[in-house]
Amino acid sequence: MCHKTRYKVCVHCILVYAISLMYNVALDLTCAHTQGTVHLQVCSDLNTLPDEECMEQLRKSKNIVAVESPAYFRAYQPVLDALKGLDLSKIHFLDTLLNPAEHTNGSCDLLTSEVTPSPLFKPDKGTDGMGRTSVQQLIAFLEKADPQLLCLDCSQVKAICQSLKHSISVIQGPPGTGKTYVGVKLMRLFLSLSSLPKGTPILIMAHKNRALDYFLDKCLSFCSSVVRIGHCSEGYKHLEHLLLHTQTQQSEKAKELEHLLQLMSKRIKNISAELQMKRILKFENVIEFLPSGCLRSLLSEPQQLQHLAKRLTDKPEKYLKFLKSGMAEGGSGTTDLADSELRSALMGAWDEWTKEIHAFCEERTTPDQGGDRTDSHDDEDRQDWVEERKVFDIESESMNPDAASTIPMHIDFTAQENVIDNNAWKLSLAQRKSIIMKSIHEGCTPVMQSLRKHFKEYNETLEKYEFEKRKSQLHVLQHAKIVGMTTTGAAINQQLLNLLKAPVVFVEEAAEVLESNLLATLTPHVKHLILIGDHVQLKPWVAYSGSKALHFHKSLFERLVESKGFHYTMLERQSRMRPELVRLFSAQYTTHENGGDSIRSNDEIVGKYMTPSCMATSLFWWSHSHAETKQGNSRINELEVKMVVSLCLWMLVHGSLDHQAVCSDDIVVLTPYRAQVSAISHALKDKHNTLVQSKGSLADDLSKLKVCTIDEYQVCNTQHTNPHDRMLSI
Repeated sequence: MCHKTRYKVCVHCILVYAISLMYNVALDLTCAHTQGTVHLQVCSDLNTLPDEECMEQLRKSKNIVAVESPAYFRAYQPVLDALKGLDLSKIHFLDTLLNPAEHTNGSCDLLTSEVTPSPLFKPDKGTDGMGRTSVQQLIAFLEKADPQLLCLDCSQVKAICQSLKHSISVIQGPPGTGKTYVGVKLMRLFLSLSSLPKGTPILIMAHKNRALDYFLDKCLSFCSSVVRIGHCSEGYKHLEHLLLHTQTQQSEKAKELEHLLQLMSKRIKNISAELQMKRILKFENVIEFLPSGCLRSLLSEPQQLQHLAKRLTDKPEKYLKFLKSGMAEGGSGTTDLADSELRSALMGAWDEWTKEIHAFCEERTTPDQGGDRTDSHDDEDRQDWVEERKVFDIESESMNPDAASTIPMHIDFTAQENVIDNNAWKLSLAQRKSIIMKSIHEGCTPVMQSLRKHFKEYNETLEKYEFEKRKSQLHVLQHAKIVGMTTTGAAINQQLLNLLKAPVVFVEEAAEVLESNLLATLTPHVKHLILIGDHVQLKPWVAYSGSKALHFHKSLFERLVESKGFHYTMLERQSRMRPELVRLFSAQYTTHENGGDSIRSNDEIVGKYMTPSCMATSLFWWSHSHAETKQGNSRINELEVKMVVSLCLWMLVHGSLDHQAVCSDDIVVLTPYRAQVSAISHALKDKHNTLVQSKGSLADDLSKLKVCTIDEYQVCNTQHTNPHDRMLSI
């Protein structure tokens, strides 16, 4: 359960994690942009003090220091929780992880298992008479095999052999060398292992949803038994049938509990709405709790109302009972004109008495009408964290019994009764505030108690429902051959992974994953770990500026690669780009492993790539001195937007490839910034609108041009390139 306090401030619409430096209280802050309101929510599971004490300390504090960050730290909580429960002594290859130089890659128990080698051979070459064979025999064959028989180059064959030999395998794939292609081949081999226990699928993980979906999409060509935990990324909606919640059928007991939860949630929302209404500064909300003397003295001024006050004095119990019941019912059923006059007069006096403090109370008690929390879908970790916690579309605010119970800070409830009885008009502003807020608080207390009771019952029922749901999910996962999830999703579902007992784990784009995140996903049942990535291209993103000095930015993948004595494989033959492009980065991949040789090109494939007829060379630099500008967390360069649009037009009008005109499918525009993607897309759309009347076909080509970030294109682009593909990058 959490408490919430609201402060009116002028801030951007952000979601941050905050720390009160004075009291070390962990909070969640949400800014409702339309209202300019920041919501503070105590993170109960991160604090040592009870929520009530945390909020009391914050109420006493005049200054609260909020530490802002562009990262969503709340999404890292599942990783921390998983690490707390991690027993390092039970990790199968712990010695290798702690000291990779001495313990190399760890021993492997797969050598005597049987495997089907057909995925490694070219379809038109056959399997050279090799049927199902042992892993040890396959390795011996591959090390001497004729490359013409295999659909792999020499470095890819080496990666396959290393992965079959050792319990930890690291495959580094520079751009275009086919690391995902090799990963998919390995997945197909491991699925055919005779030693793979029944009911234990192979787990594939990635830091980003897009990389995971790309890998799973490739696996569907040979395996239909795939389950995806989490949500599909944009462009992969055709994989939604793989999602766990889509494939899971609820038990009858789970359906009953779900129906009960829905009924309970409606009841809680109704009570919460009632509580919010009671917190509004209205006479009918506080009259029942105002002292009798205060009611009588309200009519003591002005003079013309004093005769009404005398009626209250003569028969106080009768009229007080009438006033309280009448106000609660809105005056319905009352026919006595004198009583109606009394009520109207008292209302008028009340409005006058509260005029000076109305703004004070309303600012603190009026329910927020536009502060619904919205989570950005740009952050992979945040999306996974939010997706795993959606239950019946119930906002945590409306389900929280203390969310609406906050009483404004610095209110003293020690009003003196004798002062109130004598004359309410002589009370100071502070005393009036105290009386009103105390009355509102007393009116809210029974509703709050009811809300807490229902909320407790809801949580108990929810635990039973979650247990039944996990049983059904585990049944689906145990009957799958491949299970995919992000590393954040794996940390969130650590309990489910322990029950699943997957012995083989693939990690795609492993160089992007923090070592702590990867450790959090390892269970005692993992006996084979295959890391695929490239730390030269992509490293983990860490917000902390001092991360490099402390090596926080270094992944387990990179640490293993840099450990002398640890055997990893670097793929060395690229099939994506022309040789002149490879020379731009090949020097970064010179290591002791390849003896100084740079990345080689697959001439059979890249030699067919053509330079458009309108360009003198396939690689050129178009420089300028126009500075870029910052736009939020991204950047934009207006001159480059114009340059890109002009170059695209030039290619579409004058270019040809292999005696065919250049079209929109042949061009892709890449940029490191999302804001620049948006600016170029808008500029192309504007140009399309100006050309659509005079040059319709050219305008259509312009509108279909692909513009994306480098990271997005890197994941989407085919790792093993089709030799007939034609693609020009700008």
